[in-house]
Amino acid sequence: CDSAQIEARCNAWVASIIAGTECVLLPIFRRNGDPYGEFGTVVYGYPVSKENPETAQERWVAKQAVLGLGYQMSWRKFQLHMKTLADKLFPDDFCQNVVNVYRGMYP
Repeated sequence: CDSAQIEARCNAWVASIIAGTECVLLPIFRRNGDPYGEFGTVVYGYPVSKENPETAQERWVAKQAVLGLGYQMSWRKFQLHMKTLADKLFPDDFCQNVVNVYRGMYP
């Protein structure tokens, strides 16, 4: 059995139960969409997809955001997490924006 995107799928399902309304991530999974690419597109303001090697870094950042922020990661923790994984310190305002966009899209 393939457990692709299991963390994000389970998080969206549980969030839907708690909220009493379907999480907007669930339809993306149902249509075999790319939740990381879709989130990255909103964050960066240009198309991000796994099919485009030129946006692989942006999709990877979006994936880390969707996975971590779904479990209530703060912007500072996101920043530290990215520093650990990418050995790069993302600016405060970028990390804050990523969290704000996520919370707005997936309340």
